[in-house]
Amino acid sequence: MRDKDKPEIDFNNMASAFQNEMKSSKSKREGMTLVKSILKTFKKPFLLITFFCVIITFLQMYQPILSHDVIEYISSDNKTIKTGLIYFFTIFSINLFLSIVQTFIWYYFGVLGFNLSNTLSLLIYEKALKHPLIT
Repeated sequence: MRDKDKPEIDFNNMASAFQNEMKSSKSKREGMTLVKSILKTFKKPFLLITFFCVIITFLQMYQPILSHDVIEYISSDNKTIKTGLIYFFTIFSINLFLSIVQTFIWYYFGVLGFNLSNTLSLLIYEKALKHPLIT
């Protein structure tokens, strides 16, 4: 595991973001403060996932258009090998790129889930240690 993927680093970043949000928050609502600190701590993974989702959406929306063009090409009378190869390599490239981008999304969602759950567990554990045990 990379050093930057360890939960201690995210814990420190999230604890400081949470404290800053608590100081600057006017309403002192813990729910929104926690959400804001999560978004600040994990901004980069959220942006990467959003970027990859936009790419996947674009590619999936382009596939029916490309299928329509291929059907028109097949039904037309003037077919050339060059145009057929262009359509073939375009479809192949789009499907290959779509698979690669989906793999990246699964990876970043997995890392985000791992880091977020471990960071929240550490925050809960730290808060539990601050309260004295009833003996």
